[in-house]
Amino acid sequence: MIEHWIQSVCSQAGWTLPSKNIDDKYRFRLEPDIIIDASSPDERTLVLEAEIATLSRFDRDEKVKKAATAVLPRVFKDSATLGMDMANQRLHLHRVVTLGALRASDFTNVMESFINDLAFYRSL
Repeated sequence: MIEHWIQSVCSQAGWTLPSKNIDDKYRFRLEPDIIIDASSPDERTLVLEAEIATLSRFDRDEKVKKAATAVLPRVFKDSATLGMDMANQRLHLHRVVTLGALRASDFTNVMESFINDLAFYRSL
């Protein structure tokens, strides 16, 4: 089912189809600094992931605080989750969507909404 979602999104956006990497994720390289991974652990669920920022020891606390403060009022609206990779000091955005609950006409809206949320959190 994820392949159908990817084909629909790429067709609508005019993007080339991404190939699956070693981690079974499809990698969308939209710009040099906008990379979105899409995967489906069970063929019913779509997982979108992207890096928001790399955190340095100088700005980590400030960036995490800004992101946490911004996510609270948005948590019910955009259903995205923020995560922090402590080993690599990176802040990530995740979204999980049930593919079977989507109409084909909603496929591109999911990606567009995720990209907008990514842009919002990167702007903090």
